[in-house]
Amino acid sequence: MNDQQPLVSVVVPVYNVEPYLRRCLDSIVGQTYRNIEIILVDDGSPDACGRICEEYAANDTRIRVIHQENRGLSGARNSGMDAATGEYLMFIDSDDLIDFTMAEKMVNKAKETDADVVQCRFYFLKDDQDTLDSYSDPIPGAYDGVILDEKNLQEFFFAAITDFSMSSVCNKMIRRSLVESFGLRFVNERTIGYEDELFRSYLCATAGKISAVNEPLYYYFERENSLMHVPRLRIPQVMEMVWRFEQFCCKHGKESLLRKFLPIYAIHCVIAEFTRARWNNHPGYWERLLIAAAQLHELPTARRYFKKALFSRQLRRLFPVDNYAFAERLKARLMVGALLFGGPPVLLTLVPQPRKDRNNNAK
Repeated sequence: MNDQQPLVSVVVPVYNVEPYLRRCLDSIVGQTYRNIEIILVDDGSPDACGRICEEYAANDTRIRVIHQENRGLSGARNSGMDAATGEYLMFIDSDDLIDFTMAEKMVNKAKETDADVVQCRFYFLKDDQDTLDSYSDPIPGAYDGVILDEKNLQEFFFAAITDFSMSSVCNKMIRRSLVESFGLRFVNERTIGYEDELFRSYLCATAGKISAVNEPLYYYFERENSLMHVPRLRIPQVMEMVWRFEQFCCKHGKESLLRKFLPIYAIHCVIAEFTRARWNNHPGYWERLLIAAAQLHELPTARRYFKKALFSRQLRRLFPVDNYAFAERLKARLMVGALLFGGPPVLLTLVPQPRKDRNNNAK
């Protein structure tokens, strides 16, 4: 082991993934970059995952196992962060796997650019097969080596909120000192809907520089019973997420980011939630939509965001002219108006569709 190479802490939350766990651990143990510590957090898994973790730990001194009562994905990641000692952090979901060169390439990029966060692209595979289904688009050059100062932080956010490569933490290597300096932690998904989304936003608001390895190095398996495929509309939780990010920005002197970005961020999060629910073709979608409309209209924070967004020129940046036709951008205004004034729920179905690839999916 080369002590001059930075130590990378790989945190793996483990819960009820017995059929997938060995392939995940094999991909981590077999990394070409050897200076890693592997922290397996057995989150009270009811299957044989705890035993498998101990088996791997007995054969590799780099592996530590934490057994705890079930705290959810966020709680398991937080426990792993608390135990980490490396210069960098990586978070790998235990039903996925990574390229054998991922850690090496990410460390090299971090050293080359002195970045606080390095990200890569994804492979997408179906749950029941090991053949490649698709992979994420190339990461825009604007994400590579960008210095997130007051001048371009907002521009970066506008570009990043709709990009899947930015929304997940699993494709990232993060400087641990950044996490500790700002006390960054994952919030339970039951509270905010999507723990990755808020943590990603925290990273963007605090990182000095973000870089990219423009290769797909993370293999994401789409499982039918995963959290992202459960058909539900978590509107109050999404609004709680945006509100928490607003409070975080105020606490850390990022108020200049709030004026134009937060209303658009709120609209993006709500539209994404509507779209996810429709993709699942859940039979109770319309009933849930009525409930969501009422919830949004009753939330003062939501009304404040939507009022600013409806009359803001920044809304067009979320649906740029080169990607969206005039009718689609008009639909966006109508939907925001429905959110603000509690108008006909049918308007909430007017999710704008881009000109190209209208069948895009998200994690």
